[in-house]
Amino acid sequence: MGTTNNIDALKYADESLRSDSEFMLSMIKLDAKAFEYATEDLRLDKKFVTEAIKNNKKIIGYVSDSFKSDPEFMFNVIVSKVDIDENAYEYDAYVDSSTFGNRNKHIRRYSGRNYYVDVEMLDFLSDDLKSNENFMLKLIKINSQVANHLHEGLITKHEFISYIDKDWEIDDDLSIAPLDIQDNKDAVIKIVGKYGRELEYASDRLKSDKEVVISAVLSSPASIKYADHKLQGDSDVILEALNKLNNGFYEETDGEFYEADVIMKYVPYSLVSDKEFMLKAIKIYPDSYRYASTNLMNDKDFILDAVRSNSDVLEFLDSELRSDKEIIMTAVQGIDTDSKWTDV
Repeated sequence: MGTTNNIDALKYADESLRSDSEFMLSMIKLDAKAFEYATEDLRLDKKFVTEAIKNNKKIIGYVSDSFKSDPEFMFNVIVSKVDIDENAYEYDAYVDSSTFGNRNKHIRRYSGRNYYVDVEMLDFLSDDLKSNENFMLKLIKINSQVANHLHEGLITKHEFISYIDKDWEIDDDLSIAPLDIQDNKDAVIKIVGKYGRELEYASDRLKSDKEVVISAVLSSPASIKYADHKLQGDSDVILEALNKLNNGFYEETDGEFYEADVIMKYVPYSLVSDKEFMLKAIKIYPDSYRYASTNLMNDKDFILDAVRSNSDVLEFLDSELRSDKEIIMTAVQGIDTDSKWTDV
């Protein structure tokens, strides 16, 4: 047989209990009405009231009007901050061929924080706050749905126009999009599919989404620099980017041409030292051999396969390898006909 709470019993509780924030928060979790029985000091304590609302949103109905008109208090109540797991990634020491020399080890810290607006709480904003330009602009930059709660006096304001009735799914500018749009996978894929470099403004979550990143690099190979570190070291992503090249160059939407170096310089040591990957990369884009690790460039089997794709590999070999008849004969006999390009 079920039971129901008799929260009104709190009116008989001693003041020592009704002034105990921890105890009263536990009561508020059971029933929002418990807030009425908290001592006045607690009901006027912003920190306590904020915690109470986070435990039970219905508390907002019992909060004084002065709190509902307080921008700092209401922002903390409406906006929640959710930390993304913070991971430290360390790039391995990156060693190129002898011509390019050693690259320094460097560390990249990846962390992020997402902000979310509890849209339901916007109904409890005072009219003063709904018409507060700075306050509402902060909210709408986080969540586009805030546009539905703007005071009529703000709708025609220049700062708000770009956020109202905007079709973000087909828009091309993520930089001014609210955070909820920057974290909307469908919208972001449509945008980066046309303008890959808009990946810079996607959420950290989507920068680590393989489907999103591949859509971006297929539009603009250079957008790989905005991808999460793990995807910058993903062979599928790198190869998709290289496939976009045309004789070692690609054309951006602005009509400018860029070299493939913009892709390969983000490839981690784990891949440039991977024989299978590098041979695939060389087959798509022969000049990729320039980024192979020193170990690979001293691997005769690798060199033989590489020179079949591009005889210019010989330029980067030491004198001992250039004196190897088998390597020279393999280069002389011709280019691998399965390569995407052949020398003219």
